[in-house]
Amino acid sequence: AAAAAAAEAAAAAAAALGFASREESGGGGGEASAVEFVCAAREDAAQKAEHVVTEPPSCSFRVRGPRYLSSKAKIPCDWAGMRLLGCDLWKGGERMEHVAAGPAAGKVAALRARYGRDLLLINFQCPAKGGGSVSVVLWWVMTERAAEDARFTGLWRRFMDSGDDKWRGLRLKMIPCVVEGNFFVKKLLGDRPVLIKAIKTRYHTGPGYIEVVGDILSSKMATNMWRGVESFAKSLVVDLGFVLEAQAEQELPERLMGTVRFHRINLRKAVPPPTTP
Repeated sequence: AAAAAAAEAAAAAAAALGFASREESGGGGGEASAVEFVCAAREDAAQKAEHVVTEPPSCSFRVRGPRYLSSKAKIPCDWAGMRLLGCDLWKGGERMEHVAAGPAAGKVAALRARYGRDLLLINFQCPAKGGGSVSVVLWWVMTERAAEDARFTGLWRRFMDSGDDKWRGLRLKMIPCVVEGNFFVKKLLGDRPVLIKAIKTRYHTGPGYIEVVGDILSSKMATNMWRGVESFAKSLVVDLGFVLEAQAEQELPERLMGTVRFHRINLRKAVPPPTTP
């Protein structure tokens, strides 16, 4: 009875903030939930879908294989440890820092109540046309499978709990891939893994979550790359994968933390962040 009451309370809190399961909203997906993000997260998307995000197949990303230290061989990743929940595009006059403890605090609480597992937020602070800043905030929740995988949780717990930003910066990598786009953007982004520390990066933690803040404006190269992507965003389909780099045999093969596919995002649809409750 107590468990049922707790579940009912969590569902009520989620509903109050605009959360509904995919089953409730007419879709499939069981455990997953459809959330009112600026860019809706979908399990799949039509070929010409616009302004949505999905999860690309994990196998489309190549990661360090079980014998990488001796062979340097990479393999397609078989699964990712975090499930994509959605993406927010928030525009403001100043860069938004630690949104999980500010405008997104209510959303974090509702998601924690719903899933009871760790959350990962990646908050890219980007320059906005006409001045100000746009935060591209990506949200994932740990899957049940990952929570039971010792190799994944070993690295994840250190990443989340250690407070060692230097270690985090030497491990967190992003793997880009332009699925649809012109030659200029493909050349600009490339497809090689890059350490997030190439831009100024800050880490914020709270009960059951970690927020990674990547400051695009801290790097002239990153700013120029963003400007190039921004100009063609409405015609691009771009994949990003995030992984903690394996540097010891017991950490191999690598496992993706989370992935996202951006489908023709309209950056003009960025909205002000929600008011802090």
